[in-house]
Amino acid sequence: MELFKLTTPKDDAWKVIEMLGNENLVQFLNMNLNVDVIKLLYTDRIKSCDETERRILFLLNTCSEYLIKINKPADQAQFNQIISFLEQRMSKQADMLFDAIEGEVRSCEDFVVKQRDTIEEIQRNIDWQKDYAEVIEFLIRMMSDLGGAIPAQKDGGRDAENPGGAMGGNSSLSFYAGTIKADE
Repeated sequence: MELFKLTTPKDDAWKVIEMLGNENLVQFLNMNLNVDVIKLLYTDRIKSCDETERRILFLLNTCSEYLIKINKPADQAQFNQIISFLEQRMSKQADMLFDAIEGEVRSCEDFVVKQRDTIEEIQRNIDWQKDYAEVIEFLIRMMSDLGGAIPAQKDGGRDAENPGGAMGGNSSLSFYAGTIKADE
């Protein structure tokens, strides 16, 4: 096997590597074995790719959790058509497409996180309403056991505006106090 060293201008590197990669004609060798990973030229770009991948996986997992169907490209040709469509829609060349996709993925993640928070808040409110309804049902069942109990008032339930008592002569219980069993 014969090895060639290929040197390209930095601005053309993306296009050259993409073309060679599409033809399966390239094998990459790490020529920076003695250089710290942090000092390599594309370290920040790789971190950005990793973070975008994490966001995409979060979006895919959320879609799966909420039973939202995701249609994957059937093959490489369809994937390439989608990339071409995105290039046209976003008015970007393939080498500039990542930044646009990264921004869109970030905004989608923000939207989904807010929606999940809203769903969780709604679920907490529903749970609270269910608990409240159970307490009301319990109190309605227990009303017959109270035997006409009237809440104690300082002046016997009469005041200047309502001389007949708290409810104009008709008594009612305005609040409840007590304990709830641990298993309830």
